[in-house]
Amino acid sequence: MDFLLNRRERTANLARLCSALRAYSNTITVPATQGTVSASKLSKTLFLSHATSIKNFSALCNSGFLTCQDDLAATGAFTGDLDSAEVAMGTTGQVFLYLSPFRYPGTACGILFSPTLETEHQEHGIATPFDSGGIHRCFRRSDPAEPATTFLARHDLPLPDHREYLELSMQFLFRTPEDYVEDREPVAPGPLGLSGGDSRRWTHEIRVPGRVYLRTNHLQAVFASRSVVAANRPVEDLFKWCAGEGVDRVTFDHPAGDDFAELSRQSLDYIRARIY
Repeated sequence: MDFLLNRRERTANLARLCSALRAYSNTITVPATQGTVSASKLSKTLFLSHATSIKNFSALCNSGFLTCQDDLAATGAFTGDLDSAEVAMGTTGQVFLYLSPFRYPGTACGILFSPTLETEHQEHGIATPFDSGGIHRCFRRSDPAEPATTFLARHDLPLPDHREYLELSMQFLFRTPEDYVEDREPVAPGPLGLSGGDSRRWTHEIRVPGRVYLRTNHLQAVFASRSVVAANRPVEDLFKWCAGEGVDRVTFDHPAGDDFAELSRQSLDYIRARIY
């Protein structure tokens, strides 16, 4: 019954945060640009993303699933870092995804999942309207005396209902809903009391306990450079499976020599083509 209680708490958080955002919107004026995708459509159709290094991407293609730090530690694949954000925030048992194009720097390959993944994990999955790791080190909070874990718990939201808060954010805090996707700073900071850091400060994070399997009907698209696909058998095998299942495969070169910049650009172009 604990997970049911937790979901009730997350639902109560959502109602409180949405109410606070609506009240906040009455105190500001954000200039809107006409002729954009509606906040309702965009918030409901955005894909979930996960980006990683070439080495980790090859390993997850080989295993067939994204896995949490606890599971990796149990197999000896991850020795742990006592000073890590995940340890500090108590999230080592969860897999992390963003509701956005790829935004984690220093990565070279990535995966997009359909919004249906959230429905499958709606009882145990959690969302927050910011990157949870940023609370540990990067973001400034209006009340720094409050423990970071307490702040996080107050902002845990249910899946897939957290998209209601995202819709309101797109509507009230950004000039256009697309600004959220395009990595443009919101015009208004919002009522959460966060500042500093980068776009992960306003990007919704999704945390799923344990594992997230790749070869399912939730897989939307996979991204890797041509050289990575050619040089890594597990990656090549996943791309072949995707071809047989009608899952999109995006390969690219490195015209600027920056893996993450090109990966990010490719994911943004993909989202524009399928949602905008």
